[in-house]
Amino acid sequence: MASRQVSHSGTKKETEESPVKYKDIVLTDIPCSPSSPQKYARKLLDEVYTKEEMASGLFNKIGFSTKEVLSPTRKTLIWKCLEKKYKEAFLKTATPAINESLNQKCRDAKKHIKRKIIPQVQSKRDNYCSSSDSS
Repeated sequence: MASRQVSHSGTKKETEESPVKYKDIVLTDIPCSPSSPQKYARKLLDEVYTKEEMASGLFNKIGFSTKEVLSPTRKTLIWKCLEKKYKEAFLKTATPAINESLNQKCRDAKKHIKRKIIPQVQSKRDNYCSSSDSS
């Protein structure tokens, strides 16, 4: 018991209280919904991965998908934050929903990027067509 009161690296108390950081962001300071770990996990995903990274991968591999899995180091940060904010029993039941929610966010990122690129290509075509019509 006395070893927990002494502050040295590796104690359970220190591990539970230490913040989880990514770059300069303290991830455990990001507000979370008490009833929805999926929402919190999605916020964390936005903080540790770019839209392009999400679009090119999945949080967890599904079946025969050819997409790469996102960086396991940053995935670990997300799970550490979830473990600090939610009870273990609650997380166990919510884990499949969390994984699906994060995979869906990756799929949505791909759709978002495609929508952003397609209008730019169309507007360039429109500009080309309108300039050739006026000559």
